[in-house]
Amino acid sequence: MLDSLLKTKSALLFFIIITTLYGWCIKFWWKKTVSKYNPLIIVIVEIMIAFLLLLGFIILTKKEEHIQKELANILMQDYIYLSIIGLVGLFTTYLGTTLYLHHNVEDMEMNEFLITLLINTVVIYLFTNKKMTLSVFVGLCLVSIGGYLIVK
Repeated sequence: MLDSLLKTKSALLFFIIITTLYGWCIKFWWKKTVSKYNPLIIVIVEIMIAFLLLLGFIILTKKEEHIQKELANILMQDYIYLSIIGLVGLFTTYLGTTLYLHHNVEDMEMNEFLITLLINTVVIYLFTNKKMTLSVFVGLCLVSIGGYLIVK
């Protein structure tokens, strides 16, 4: 039942809306928190909390054996890739946290919006249509200008 619910477009849109609102709200609190504590300490606390929550979830659901079997099936090459992805994630979390010390939340969000829009557009058109029409270019410019005007 949960799988069929998660496959709906409404679930995807709801998830995106909730996480976007959460992200915006938390970033203003985050700016205050980062100015009080060392960014490295914040990242360490986040990792410890995530580890404890995952461990608690595993214990409560009694899936230790199932998880052990799946972990044994992962290839060494995939462990290496997952480790690299995890390390890059940790580094970007630390770097992003540190950047909040020196930049306004609004400026960071606006830059993130414009860069994400640009990269997603290039990737989508390279991997789907392989062409950039004038109407698409004008549309992207208007969306970028609108985003800038809304945030500023």
